[in-house]
Amino acid sequence: MKIKHIITEAKGIFGRNAGDPFVHTDGRKANFQSVEAYPDPQFEKYEDKNQLADAIKEFETNNNCKIEWVNSPAGALAFAVAILNDGDTLIYWGRYLQKTKANMLGVWDNKQIPQGWSLATSGAQKLQAGYDPQHLIKTENKFMSTGQVVNTVKSNAPDEVKELFAQNLTKLASGRGDITFTGMANQMEAIRDYFGEIMQPLALAGGVIKGQAEDARKLLADGANWKNCKMMWPMAMNAALCDSFLIAPNGQEIGISSKGGAGAKASAKNIYDAYKKAEADGNTDLINNAKFTIDIVRLIAENTAKEGPFAIANFLGMNNITQEISNEVAEYVQQGKTDFDGISQASADISKL
Repeated sequence: MKIKHIITEAKGIFGRNAGDPFVHTDGRKANFQSVEAYPDPQFEKYEDKNQLADAIKEFETNNNCKIEWVNSPAGALAFAVAILNDGDTLIYWGRYLQKTKANMLGVWDNKQIPQGWSLATSGAQKLQAGYDPQHLIKTENKFMSTGQVVNTVKSNAPDEVKELFAQNLTKLASGRGDITFTGMANQMEAIRDYFGEIMQPLALAGGVIKGQAEDARKLLADGANWKNCKMMWPMAMNAALCDSFLIAPNGQEIGISSKGGAGAKASAKNIYDAYKKAEADGNTDLINNAKFTIDIVRLIAENTAKEGPFAIANFLGMNNITQEISNEVAEYVQQGKTDFDGISQASADISKL
């Protein structure tokens, strides 16, 4: 049976953590603080443009700020604001939206920010190196041979690394594992985590990777050699579970997840999408066997980041977390509060649990 669905994940600005760094080309730095969507997802959108304008004006007045918008308001009846701290003042970035929803992950891309700014997390910096399939392969076309892959990478790679990358890919495809990246120690993580997504299928084709890969070849490819399989790299950056595919002569699409270092942990979004697929397929055994986990993940996915923790607390029977405490904590999040000074006794008691 061929693969029909890929579980996807995309974080963006709504998936940022407090403290995530952003840098500007002029040397300025700022740390992410919080992001909020308006109106509340239960209302989805404002009634008209005037109501939207009033809500924006109210936000700017209450926060004594001017929002810097990253897109056009055309057709928008909702908006989101990200707050950053540059050490001296707060910075407010805004994005107009069609509507809000409980799960806002992926709605606001990390690149959709004011000109000159960029995300400076280690993952973002690795991606900027341009050693990933999206930069070096650039197509979802199926490659008939390892030679085609090598030539494509050589054509797309930066001049300073194209010969080295082509040489190492050729070695892997011919069964040699003695690859080196001389003079690139400072790019080790980018090579491991992103160029590795290209290297792995060629290493399989060359027979460099053995072990359980051989079991997969016999079972999924009907015993065909990896070198006789076509290769394909999905171009969507949010194809989270499969970085490449080997297509066997029998038509089976074999997904490969390439892991750098310790690899990435499964996210709640992955689990939620797996649950939704199981539900659509009528897979009641999976749903019933993992009911508690699914219930928790549903609460995470179907509530806002602000309301989700309290929904889970109520689900777990923590009845001492009242709506008043929920409102108090939401206010602290909006303020960017990072200490326990001045919090209510009820919140202080909760923090000790």
